[in-house]
Amino acid sequence: MKHSNIYYILFPNPKTKVHEFIEVDGIAVKNSYGFDLFRHKHPTKSHYVISEGKTGGKICDILPDHTGSESVKSHKDIDAFLEFYRQIDKIHRHEWLKKIIDQMVMDGKLSPRYTELDKRRLAKIKETNPNSVFCKCLYEKGKKYFIRIYNQDGIELFKRKDDRSSYHTVYAPCNGWMIPLGSVTSMDEYIKKLNDGLDFHAWLLEMFENQLSDTQKCADVGIADYLNRRVEADEHNAPIQAARDEKHKRDEEERENKRKTSEQEKIVKYDIAITKAVNAIRAKEPVSNDDIETKTGNVTSIILELMRIYNIEVPLKTKGWINSALIEVFYEDDAYTYTYYRKSRNSEVFRDYLSKLVCAINELF
Repeated sequence: MKHSNIYYILFPNPKTKVHEFIEVDGIAVKNSYGFDLFRHKHPTKSHYVISEGKTGGKICDILPDHTGSESVKSHKDIDAFLEFYRQIDKIHRHEWLKKIIDQMVMDGKLSPRYTELDKRRLAKIKETNPNSVFCKCLYEKGKKYFIRIYNQDGIELFKRKDDRSSYHTVYAPCNGWMIPLGSVTSMDEYIKKLNDGLDFHAWLLEMFENQLSDTQKCADVGIADYLNRRVEADEHNAPIQAARDEKHKRDEEERENKRKTSEQEKIVKYDIAITKAVNAIRAKEPVSNDDIETKTGNVTSIILELMRIYNIEVPLKTKGWINSALIEVFYEDDAYTYTYYRKSRNSEVFRDYLSKLVCAINELF
């Protein structure tokens, strides 16, 4: 018997009228003769039916009587087969039923419950009364609880009890450990490999030995813990990890030196641009309102940065205008004036702040 409550019955196709196997939820009916009998609801009616698992054939209906309890209404020559499924051990015609089952098996009319499961069913794995296992897991510290994933192939597969995601990891047991296989979406691949006789222990051992023979790669400590060979793994990994740490340290120092050099270059560039603009204003030369990166890494216009340096308080709206509209300031007719982009409106107050800036620069020299 497979670990599932999924059964199949023979039922006529409404279109072709040909009997085909369809899936139903069933409850096993125990008996002394080894028959795979189960109780299920009729596919199109409200009452229940007892059917046989290998052939999917109906044994009898279970119909409610006038008292509300269940009684059995039999069919044709099997009317005496079941008086009620609780009394099934009293049946004396089991030899007759066995011959019918054997003949159907010989004819190839076997339920999918006893044949290879369709791959499309693997995506609908149903867990029923899962067994709980408490054991070690590869790549995990300490023991964890796992619950069985029931499947029609009868393969022992598990998931973490605390993993409630739709794409949980599937595990397979190996020598008292749980080995992670991957996402549940690849269930058909795992089942195929396990059906083909994959030996997890041999596979992990071979992988570990190959890692130990490679002087450039660290051995997997998770596999080492499973094989109880952690000392070998640590000895193999120590020089490799030391070399990696040394390289990481050198790379980090190189990146830090580059960062400091870049920061210094930015500061020098900033100081040169500010000094050039201040000298130009003192010499009554034009100053282009180019962008400049400040020492804090922000980007602003050079005129607005001069306003900040010389403590000229500028309204927020005017700051925005300086950054987006102002092109250049220049000396003309004994005073500094400016140009701006035609797409922008002229500022009514910028000229006053520009005069304050020019006065502040000239007063300090």
